[in-house]
Amino acid sequence: MGKYVKQTNVIIVIFALPIYIMIYISLDGFNNSILSGMKFAFCWLGIMQLILHSVQWKKITQSWFSKQILFIMFCFLFNYGQCFMWALGIHAEREIGSTLLYNIFIISDLILCKTQLITLFTLLMLNTGLLLLYNRKQKEVFLLSRVNNQSNQTTFLHANLIISFVIIPIAFYCTIRNYIIANRYGYSSLYYGNHAYATSTVLVLISMMFFPCIMGILIGNVENHKGIKRYAYGSLILVSLISFASGDRGFVYQLMILLFWHMEKRIEKRVNKGKLIVICVMGYVTLAFLVAVTKVRSSQFAYSDLFEALYSIDSPISSALFEMGGSMAPLVSLVSAGTNIYPYGNTLLLALLGMISERMITFFGIPYVSLSNWFSFSYLGLKYGVGFSVIAELYLNFGYIFGPLFALALGAVFGKLFNVRSKNAFSELFSVASLSALVYIARNTLQNGTKNFFYEVIVYIFIVWLLESAFRWKRTAIND
Repeated sequence: MGKYVKQTNVIIVIFALPIYIMIYISLDGFNNSILSGMKFAFCWLGIMQLILHSVQWKKITQSWFSKQILFIMFCFLFNYGQCFMWALGIHAEREIGSTLLYNIFIISDLILCKTQLITLFTLLMLNTGLLLLYNRKQKEVFLLSRVNNQSNQTTFLHANLIISFVIIPIAFYCTIRNYIIANRYGYSSLYYGNHAYATSTVLVLISMMFFPCIMGILIGNVENHKGIKRYAYGSLILVSLISFASGDRGFVYQLMILLFWHMEKRIEKRVNKGKLIVICVMGYVTLAFLVAVTKVRSSQFAYSDLFEALYSIDSPISSALFEMGGSMAPLVSLVSAGTNIYPYGNTLLLALLGMISERMITFFGIPYVSLSNWFSFSYLGLKYGVGFSVIAELYLNFGYIFGPLFALALGAVFGKLFNVRSKNAFSELFSVASLSALVYIARNTLQNGTKNFFYEVIVYIFIVWLLESAFRWKRTAIND
């Protein structure tokens, strides 16, 4: 089945590429009436494409809760969420195209149609890349093959538990500190102004390993000890609640990854209807609170304002999709302004060079300002960050033809990372941690993703491996 799906997608891409180029070039010759109709048609095409990709992965993985489905879903929601609402005839007051974008760009239906076309084709190529290197019988790689039996599984768990005694307190400290700053000066003060990035850089980098540490404990807990589960889940929930109280919503990625991991691990693939209803209700309520947080976090965080914003929400789902779909705006502005406007070189190369630290770039004397800072502050002249996306970044570097082709290669790399499969805990942790690190590029830069990958995956798993190896060496020495 998997081979058939791969071949089908490759055939689709081969035929779609010339059609995509032809339609993109032809858009300039259409009048406003035709463009308006095409914009609406592209909205529905996006819905059908997301369904198609999800069904493909369901057939291959035998689960609706695969890492690939979650990754593609986030990419669509953040880069096409508003289009989903337009397909249903739902609009918002400040949606893309209704006002001057960033108070600079007048967005016409032509610009929107080009943006939609680029987004859909890039996501098609990204998904095809994920498919190309997918293999249910992946070989073990590097040091990930070191844990293969029950006794080694125990040393893996012990290594993660020991590391957690350092990482979890530091994560609590950084989260509480952010809460205090956000509560006093507003959520934006965490990133802009005198209080921005006030926490020690070393502590922040260590706290980035918090979620892989939690997942390492859960993956290693094969005997399902209740105390260990409570320790892991309790730590994650407390840190998430504090993050939520400070106005941050990044913890949602982690909770979704944890949910998908849990459901994918289930032996019985059928979901209890009662549990499914409870999950949907909790998700709906949580979504409402997240939307409300967005409305009030620009100022000092007050719970009275939060509940007032909560009552003012007409529909949490549509509000969330319009807010998430706003990540399409950077690409819209680039389509309006043109490519190759970033003056510091290819951002993909800079992301690899700066994955440890941006100082690695400046160390070699390369003039550099991070893409997110340059785009928000220097180019747009704003006083706040507007994010970015992998689709916008590929278009920025390579244009509307070669950008999607690079998406194919990027998808293949991600597919390899998400699909490190074997019968050991290291490989499973590597796969989950890779998704956790790279899912952020749906609404941020590749620099953000590569840095997360370096610390959440490479550094953390290397530390676990060192400890696990020490435990095994000690046990072997005692036995001898």
